Parts: sequence; structure tokens; C-alpha cells
Amino acid sequence: MTAPDTRILIANNHPLIRRGLIDLLRIEYPRAVFGEAGNGKAAITTALGDDWDVVIVGSSLRDTNGIGVIKAIKAVKPAVPIVLTSWFPTPLEVLHAQNAGASAYVVEPDAGEELAGALRAVLAGGRYFFSDGAK
Repeated sequence: MTAPDTRILIANNHPLIRRGLIDLLRIEYPRAVFGEAGNGKAAITTALGDDWDVVIVGSSLRDTNGIGVIKAIKAVKPAVPIVLTSWFPTPLEVLHAQNAGASAYVVEPDAGEELAGALRAVLAGGRYFFSDGAK
């Protein structure tokens, strides 16, 4: 998949975080189309209402958690890769993300170093979980 074809949805409570992730990803995907959602309901509606190549979801949203968003999206669109991001990862959350169908898990403070690599992996059909180094 080439960068001009890449459609990336970012769901996070914080507009500043969403903007920062977009700016970061534009380096690797300069012609990508980005969508934004500020809560879980909007994330689910936006993800299901369009064809996204990848969805990036924060673990804690205003009205739900990222695991719930992953489950809702995967129930309708099981093939879409989803990356869960979190500020405070725990082994249990990583396990729940994997069980819900996440393709990747990235720690938000490390996003500058890891997010582009995680997207490359999932867009190529792979997985990326920091906890076990699986990429």
C-alpha cells in the first residue's frame, strides 16, 4: 500500500494528541487522508461509516474505553487493523487488546518512536505489540 492510498482514523479524547499524531504520521504518510474522533461513539460511527486502512484508538475515551471501541468496530469490520494506544500500559490491558482484535499496541509516550513502525506492520498484515516485541 502506498502512502497516497492510506486512510487513517485517529480516535483520542485530546485534540492536541490527535493533532500531534497526525503531524507525526504525515512524515511517513505525507499524502494520507486523516480522520478524527474525540470520543468512543464518534470513533465507532466514523470507523463504520467509511473505509479506513487503519484505526488508531486511545485506551481511555470520554464515553467508553478503547477495548469497547475495538470490539464494536471488529464486530462489523473484522479486517480493519486497529492500533490501541495507552499512557499507562499493563500486561492485562495488552492481553485484552489482543483478545478484542487489536493489531497493535503502542505506549503513547513512545509513539514518536513506535507508531510509524506499528502502522507499517499492521498495514502489511502483521501485528505489533511492544510488550513482547512481536512486530
